[in-house]
Amino acid sequence: MRRYLHIHLQDQTVHAEQLAGEALVKSGRYLIAKTLVEAQAATVDPLGPENRLIFSAGPFAGTSFSNANRTSVGCKSPLTGGIKEANSGGTFAYGLGRLEIADLTLHGQSASWVVIHLHKDGSLTFADATPYLRKGNVEATDLLRERYGQHIAVGLCGPVGEYQGLLAGITFTSSICSSASCKAWACERLSCQGTMVNKPNFILCLLSAANGCGPCSPW
Repeated sequence: MRRYLHIHLQDQTVHAEQLAGEALVKSGRYLIAKTLVEAQAATVDPLGPENRLIFSAGPFAGTSFSNANRTSVGCKSPLTGGIKEANSGGTFAYGLGRLEIADLTLHGQSASWVVIHLHKDGSLTFADATPYLRKGNVEATDLLRERYGQHIAVGLCGPVGEYQGLLAGITFTSSICSSASCKAWACERLSCQGTMVNKPNFILCLLSAANGCGPCSPW
């Protein structure tokens, strides 16, 4: 079982739901498309507070499997007006997997730029992002690691995204981060020992759920 966090930026509150079995297997592009269609994303202003920004890691995130640690990011695109899923590498999905987080959705918009800090104990806090604004990605990442630790996983809205430039992510996904005033994520990485992904039947049960072979729980 992994958590799906709904983060409400306007009042900095969070609520979580639990994903298991087939729902967990379908994290990623499927979850993004399904969620945005059900939320009637076609009718919202892409740069307005009703446009949800969804970050989704696959069910094997946090492991060393090839291509398991990609991050899918989806929203209504202000460039095309359609639902778009961008995909990135890096360490962010790996960090989410270590914390047993499958998905994150940003709701609304913050009144000021924030950094979202995901702690090892599963809690989440917000911090002022002013020190990291208008910095290049490398410099901003170095500053985040100075503040939150050298081994954090980082998700970052770059300087082009801050001013909603044309090259801000695939079809403007970084521009949605900008409109929400979310500058960065600092994700503490839990050690391998004791995480769900190391239970012996974890993989077999996920595959069973994906293939509709009946109930099976690695948890």
